[in-house]
Order: sequence, then structure tokens, then C-alpha cells
Amino acid sequence: HAAILDERIEAFLATVPQLLTEMPPDEFANHKESLPREWWQTSFQILPTDEVMQQIKDNDPKYTVLDGSCRQMQGSRIEMIAQQCMGNTSITEVDLRGNGFDSDGLYALVQALKTMPKVKKLNLRANRIRQVRGLQHCVHLRDLELYENQIRVLEGLHGLHSLTTLDVSFNLVEGISGLESAGLASLESLYLAHNKIERIDGLSNLPSLRLLELAREGLAVTFDARPFEPLSDAVWEGVRRRYWHDRAEYFLPVCRWEQG
Repeated sequence: HAAILDERIEAFLATVPQLLTEMPPDEFANHKESLPREWWQTSFQILPTDEVMQQIKDNDPKYTVLDGSCRQMQGSRIEMIAQQCMGNTSITEVDLRGNGFDSDGLYALVQALKTMPKVKKLNLRANRIRQVRGLQHCVHLRDLELYENQIRVLEGLHGLHSLTTLDVSFNLVEGISGLESAGLASLESLYLAHNKIERIDGLSNLPSLRLLELAREGLAVTFDARPFEPLSDAVWEGVRRRYWHDRAEYFLPVCRWEQG
């Protein structure tokens, strides 16, 4: 968990002065000698190579997938990547999972995405994003992964008319009201597992939905109509018989529905 990791880092930093004071001179000299090498290795891991950065800047048609995953890019480094991407018409997929940047980093990225009309897949998994804003400009986006962030409210998704897959599993989402009026007419797969959702209403506003993944014991799902037509009567009868509460409500402890 990010908060626990921060606490452990702070606790370690508090011990550093004493460690340096008590460190033998020869050990200190060895650490000092290794610093340039460790700095180069860390820098190489954080940013893509100069060659890749140049390909991005030059809008190389052969460079279509920006893989910046698991590089600890935050703050100014995300801004550097975003600046290089401005106006790029070759990149179709952006993978920035596992960096740990927050909503400010997302804002910098969004400024670039506004000018990148070919991006169809965006992976922002395992960061520290609390709010999603500005993505309405990514009108060609089809696949959006926000898995394992710190999102509480589903917002900023208006205008994503081409979006077919949305994954917000392992967040802090309490409801899907933000999806009801977002106009996600093409959304086919929605992943909501392991959030704080107590109730789901308004799925009829997602006319193309074919797959809904939930995992929370006792979650009540309400439908204005059968959302996965044409499911067989036998399937619905099994759901009714096992989890039935009334004709509009089905209690689904753990479920993954997919239209066959």
C-alpha cells in the first residue's frame, strides 16, 4: 500500500544521519565511489532511452506503443514524456502503469493526449491517481485501465464514445453515478471488482454492456431491464433461484457476467 510504503521510507530516512555517522571510513568510501554508477542505472530505469525519446519526438511511424511502465516516473519526468509526445500521430497505445504518479501527473499527460488522435489504449494501472479529469478529449480511446489507483468518484469520462473497456478494479469507488450520464454508448466490458460499492443502479444507461465483473459480498445489483439480452431463461432462473430478493434485485456475492 502506498501510504505504508511512504511511512517506511520516512522511517528509514530518519535513521540515515546515524548510519552515516557510525559508518566505517572504508565503507563510506565504497558507497561514495559507487554513487555515479548507481545514479546512471537509476536514471536509465526512470526515463526511456535517448533513442526512444527521439523516436517519440520525431513522430516515428514505426514507434506506436509507448511503454513507460514501472519506471518510477513522477512529476517532472511525466512532464518530460508528455512534452515529447505533443502532437504525436503515430502512438496508438500508452502504458504508464506502475509509476506511482498522482492526479497532477495525469493532468500533464492529458495535455499531450489532447494532441494525440491515434491513442486507443491507455494503461494507468497501479499509480496514485485520485481524480480522472480531461480524458473527454481522447475521443478515440477504446481501452482504459485505471486498476489499482485511489479513485473514489467515476468522473471525467464524458465524451468517450468509442470506449469499449473500462477497468476501475481495486480503487475506492463508492458508486457508479458518474457513468449514468457519461454517454458511454459503446462500453462493453466494465470491471468494478474490489471497490467500496454498496449498490449499483443505472446500468440501462450502458446499452452495449456485455461483461460486468464484481467482487464484493452482499452487493445488490439493480436493473431497469435485463442488461445482457438475450441471456437464456435458464441462466436467469438460476440467478433468481439462488440470489433472488425481488423481481428487480439480485444479490451477487461474487460474479462475472458475460453474454454468450
